Amino acid sequence: MFRRFTRVGLVGAVAAALVPAAGAYIHFPPPTLQKMCDISRQVRALKVERVSPDGEAVLFAVEEELKGTKSLCETGKHVLRGDGAKATREALKPGTRAVFFWIEGPAGGRAPTLGCGYVFLDGRCYSVDYNLAGKHWVFIRPEPDLDGTYHGSPEMLRGLVRDVLAGRKVDVPVKAADHPRTKAEWETRYKEVNDVLRKNRNLPPE
Repeated sequence: MFRRFTRVGLVGAVAAALVPAAGAYIHFPPPTLQKMCDISRQVRALKVERVSPDGEAVLFAVEEELKGTKSLCETGKHVLRGDGAKATREALKPGTRAVFFWIEGPAGGRAPTLGCGYVFLDGRCYSVDYNLAGKHWVFIRPEPDLDGTYHGSPEMLRGLVRDVLAGRKVDVPVKAADHPRTKAEWETRYKEVNDVLRKNRNLPPE
């Protein structure tokens, strides 16, 4: 399914507005942890420091730089609004740990710096897009399909990332999807992602 949709050119519709390779990265996530580590330009082990009273703004502290050092994007603040973020907001409490993978780069035009990525919590994952003006990350959607990349605790993931980046073989715990994604489901996901990206980057609707 991943290859089929890439061939149809869905990613190409927004490729010009994204950092190199980010269109594929955010629209069709890397299928394995090894690929995620390879493609991501930055990887950080995080810990929730503070949460706003309404739960919509979360401030993370960086515990470890697993890949990359100097970043074009501020790492710590994530904004999670909307009904789709409710379960994720409830999972984010002071002390909660996470592993954050992202790709970034200069894009020129109205958005000189773009970034998008994935945040793995305990048994769940969500995607984010960088808001340059606010210097924070905006929640895109929950990512249950990323259970096929990794399913487990952030603490274990942190160690696995170290091993992968060191070139060691790893046994990655995953959780298979309930059913293979249909074309309609991939198209729905693609539209959900695109809607957030365009709104966050002040781009006109498709």
